[in-house]
Amino acid sequence: MDDQIRPYVTVTGTNRSLDTPCLQLEIHNAPRILCTIRRLPTHRGSDSRPCLFKWSPVGDGFVPNGFILLCHVRSAEERITLQRVEIAPDPAYNPALVQSSSVQISPWTSSLWELKTGDSVSFRTSLPDHWERQLRPGTTYELLWPGGTIGLWEWGTIQQHLEEELTPCSGSGRNLVELPGGARTLLSVDSVPSLPAPKVSPEPVGGGARVPGAPILSVELQCPPTIYCQGPFQITGKVHYHRPISSEARAIIFHTWIFTDDFGLYRCKGTDLQFIDTESPIDGYAIYDDPDVLSNVTAHNDFTTLQPGESWEFSRHIQGQSWTSIPRDAHVGETFGVRYNGGTVDWWDWGGKEDHANTRVTLPCYLTGRVVDPAENEGRPRLVIPASNLANFTLADSD
Repeated sequence: MDDQIRPYVTVTGTNRSLDTPCLQLEIHNAPRILCTIRRLPTHRGSDSRPCLFKWSPVGDGFVPNGFILLCHVRSAEERITLQRVEIAPDPAYNPALVQSSSVQISPWTSSLWELKTGDSVSFRTSLPDHWERQLRPGTTYELLWPGGTIGLWEWGTIQQHLEEELTPCSGSGRNLVELPGGARTLLSVDSVPSLPAPKVSPEPVGGGARVPGAPILSVELQCPPTIYCQGPFQITGKVHYHRPISSEARAIIFHTWIFTDDFGLYRCKGTDLQFIDTESPIDGYAIYDDPDVLSNVTAHNDFTTLQPGESWEFSRHIQGQSWTSIPRDAHVGETFGVRYNGGTVDWWDWGGKEDHANTRVTLPCYLTGRVVDPAENEGRPRLVIPASNLANFTLADSD
């Protein structure tokens, strides 16, 4: 380890517990910041089972006791020394909420990852705005991970613990997972990207976009009338399969992945809707080294079957214990709305579970993405789902 960064590294991994997974963080800047966590081959006596854990560069990296920004200072003798740049924490950061929060285990839980030995997960992110404001033109910096611990983790897979609560290590008998320090990457004003441009409000898909010959599905959203300044808030959606009038009523099976995205959050100003860009670097995206996976559509949780007249329900969170999509400048009494803006199902077919007992499709290795094969839904008509209603709620003080 470089002597100049040694004083900043607080976790070295030398005291790593044998009953925890062996994880390592790497950082690169090409051109955006890429953070990779690798599950290293097990050391003697340690467990080789898969593990799951919650970590993200925004929620765990760009926080107090997280990443450190070091400035290259050139002396008169042309020697370069490293000087720490002091950065005030984000005013919205609440360590009490982050450290005490539990999460429900599901494939949609933000920043929850599953790794076997030899696997890795990567995140592309940018410097937070209040970090970028510290940078000076013509100066070189280093982003350093000093080391830390992961308190939300468990042995096993997401499927094995589906819908269970993942609780902090304190009081559970599990040791903290050490994520040793030392990973670093060079930054400069020219190479550090600016924050992404705000997203433009998506145009809602109208009913006229439906394609003849495809099933007719619609979405209805519901939510409590009040959202409080703290605590989880959930939107419930119902996908209804309408009974055809002029053709034979048949069961359908479809991929529900389309309902993981394409939701819009809006400020309601009378009859006007003001789109809120809820995209956050905390979501990033995962890069896995495994190949695509062949999955049976009747055994996978992201496929469902409906008879005409039936509905399938799902839920999405607008706010959790330690995070929210509501803007920081929101005021008590302000009204918001959520709408599913519509989209096209990537895979569907006629028939129920019995008809598709042996039907398999290829999914990306992280299992929650678009169907890779067969492509173009094997020529069946596009199943377009129009936008839903607007589900409204009002912000109130904590109850």
